[in-house]
Amino acid sequence: MAKAIALDEQIGGSHYKDFTIQPLEFIEGNKLSFIEGNIVKYVCRYHNTKKPLDLEKIKHYADLLKELAQREDIKAIQDNWSKQDKVTVDHDGVLQ
Repeated sequence: MAKAIALDEQIGGSHYKDFTIQPLEFIEGNKLSFIEGNIVKYVCRYHNTKKPLDLEKIKHYADLLKELAQREDIKAIQDNWSKQDKVTVDHDGVLQ
């Protein structure tokens, strides 16, 4: 008898297992971050549950991802200031 693998089992339902590609396989296969992975997970979950709370969680994780990206942009600008005499940023916050 073949040993079962963890992806063959789901605790508390089958809402992920029923997908052609499980969210975890997609997330790991594409090397997504924790936050990006949670967005994928809740999009997949919403597909089956239709619960507004899942949409709120998607939005929350997207907001977190955006805030972290903006922090990284600011850090890159600050790091560049120490390396250059003059740094400009356009109206979209893009380093020039």
